[in-house]
Amino acid sequence: MELATTLTSHTVWNAVREVGINPNYWYPVAWANELKPGEIMPIVIWQQAIAIYRDEESNLHALEDACPHKGVALHKGEVQGPNLVCPYHGWALNGDGKLVDIPYLPPNQKLPCTQARSYPIQEKYNIIWIFPGNPSLAENCYPPDVPEFTNPDWLMVPIPGHFQAHFSICNENTMDVFHGFLHKELQGWFDPVLISLRQGEGEVCADYQVSYRGLLTKFLGLSEQGNQVTTKTVSIQYRYPHYHSSLEGPRTSLPPWLELS
Repeated sequence: MELATTLTSHTVWNAVREVGINPNYWYPVAWANELKPGEIMPIVIWQQAIAIYRDEESNLHALEDACPHKGVALHKGEVQGPNLVCPYHGWALNGDGKLVDIPYLPPNQKLPCTQARSYPIQEKYNIIWIFPGNPSLAENCYPPDVPEFTNPDWLMVPIPGHFQAHFSICNENTMDVFHGFLHKELQGWFDPVLISLRQGEGEVCADYQVSYRGLLTKFLGLSEQGNQVTTKTVSIQYRYPHYHSSLEGPRTSLPPWLELS
């Protein structure tokens, strides 16, 4: 019985690691200030290669990173006005992916009816967001609200990182406050206590009581002196596909989608 249970759990575990993303959400793909007018940036979101670029008027566009002519990577081309020009034959595509020019085509010859796939794209919080799913759903879906970003009392500190892992592993790690042992060299958090766990459709929220001491305490602004023990309530929320944590503790009132479990 124990062996059967173990095999079943491993099957479920492996299956979870193969689940793809739901494409019908806005996903952050780059810092907006890193893409200047006239520049192209290649990105990959769940095995979809996309070329994002700013035209000469600073408008953002996102096209499938493959020219509809010969499949050459469009991010290796150049921006001309509002268009992205393929480096191979100079085919020019507008921001909607439509073919608008072939430089060697005779003036009286009609352009082929072809285009590259385009993606909804926007800039918010100095982040470039891509909607890789059904474009007709993009207008009724929004990036997460981050009011602290425009609040002058808050300081935004970007911390870049690259994780060679399935997103479910990253989520499990960030929701797991009991792994402070891993960060003991920073004299990180200790004595975590799970206060509550609430879940809803596609969402989960956990509240922990956590104590801090050392370098991490000063870095997080929890105490002026690192040698003091500071105890806080930490609230961690994962609402697919976005993660949020707060050192200010749980909300005073719970949203209707959360139920005690």
